Amino acid sequence: MVTGIDVGATSVKILKVKRNSRLRKIKITQEIRSNPQNFFEELLSKFDDETFGIALPGPVKGQKLLKSPNFPELLSVDFKKLAKKLDKNIWLENDANSLAYGEYLRWKQDLVAITLGSGVGAGIVIDGKIYKGHGYGSEFGHTILFPNGRKCTCGNRGCVEMYISKKGFKIETEKEFGKEITPKQLYEMAKNGNKKAIKVFEKIGSYLGLALTNLVETFDPELIVVGGGIAQAGRFLIKPAMKTLKEKSIIPPPRIVIGKERSGAYGVAVLAKEVFG
Repeated sequence: MVTGIDVGATSVKILKVKRNSRLRKIKITQEIRSNPQNFFEELLSKFDDETFGIALPGPVKGQKLLKSPNFPELLSVDFKKLAKKLDKNIWLENDANSLAYGEYLRWKQDLVAITLGSGVGAGIVIDGKIYKGHGYGSEFGHTILFPNGRKCTCGNRGCVEMYISKKGFKIETEKEFGKEITPKQLYEMAKNGNKKAIKVFEKIGSYLGLALTNLVETFDPELIVVGGGIAQAGRFLIKPAMKTLKEKSIIPPPRIVIGKERSGAYGVAVLAKEVFG
């Protein structure tokens, strides 16, 4: 049996690859952040499975996480040592790549998948394979949307992540309401007709549309998938994004769909199975 583990900045999602398997979630606490090596050792020890796929928030190469601006404590985890100690097979992959592959298995189309949460990631699947360039893949969240724009956690300015992730929502809601309102709270407000909440979604949705324009005009994908917790805002975010995309893209844009919550864990589990058999 293979288990997929999708690690985000706020939660860990766990999925066994079997019929009717249920997605489990564990909230990331300060205790986990203070000793992630111990957390993963205890977590993997609970499973009889021999093989694990683990999706991580940052660039991965050579079975090593290279950087993780929104969860830097993960850099202290030695997954190679952990695999040897527990006698397990462990395959590491970037979380956006894992989402993209899981969604490819769902749609069987070339696609770009974007994760919207504490950060922003993008995975690209071409001819059924994750596009990784010369080994790292896409770090789309740290491409520049506005030169000399907002200071990003990566050290640059104007990164996509600062406009369409939770950080962007924090900035825009503080401007509009005078305090931070979470995307989930804002969604409930928008559903109830709150004009300020809808305005915030329209603004961030337009930023998303600009970001998607760059991807569409670079890769011309058959499908765009928007995943992550923020994507659950659905039409409030996607409608203004599509409007901007149609206005800005010189080629016809593809369909945009909302990604499944389990796709990241499922995608990385299948990747691990393909590697280890």
